[in-house]
Amino acid sequence: MVKTLKGTHFEIRVQHHDTIMAVKKKIEEIQGKDSYPRGQQMLIYKDKVLKDESTLDENQVTDDEFLVVMLSKPREFRSMEDFWVFYLGQHSKPATRRWHFAGTVASLVCALLAAAATGRASLLASPVLGYGMAWYSHIFVESNRPATFGHPVWFLLCEYRMFVLILTGRIDAELARLLIRLPSDATVHHE
Repeated sequence: MVKTLKGTHFEIRVQHHDTIMAVKKKIEEIQGKDSYPRGQQMLIYKDKVLKDESTLDENQVTDDEFLVVMLSKPREFRSMEDFWVFYLGQHSKPATRRWHFAGTVASLVCALLAAAATGRASLLASPVLGYGMAWYSHIFVESNRPATFGHPVWFLLCEYRMFVLILTGRIDAELARLLIRLPSDATVHHE
């Protein structure tokens, strides 16, 4: 059961091993992105704000208790590393990261073709392909808002950082280091 500060409540279906970010995603799906955007949700259990990367089990959330959801102001980042954690959390699904990787490869190929042949069409296609594939993944795979809009420079730096980690096979280690887990698709009812 989830309660709001407005006094309303609703039920969601989750598993004990779901991350708090996965629970926030389910709340966003049920209540709507405009009403409860997951990036602004804070989940509270027994007077403690729960961390996105932790699980319901780790927070000892029981079936007979409730979570309180409240909205915070839009997130501000103090450093590039803070943004990096947020950025990877926004790319929790492998398919999202694959679309980003493909978009980065396509944009780099276009940029190289433009440099080699001084062709403007290839240069113009570079950001269209890169951003297009990335945005597609956020809309249709991850179901979240691309980080491009709020922090374009940090986004680009993180995009290339993720690209290098995927290319070198170190992305899973980085996700594990930051305790970013895949959201669960299976459901078990919690009340």
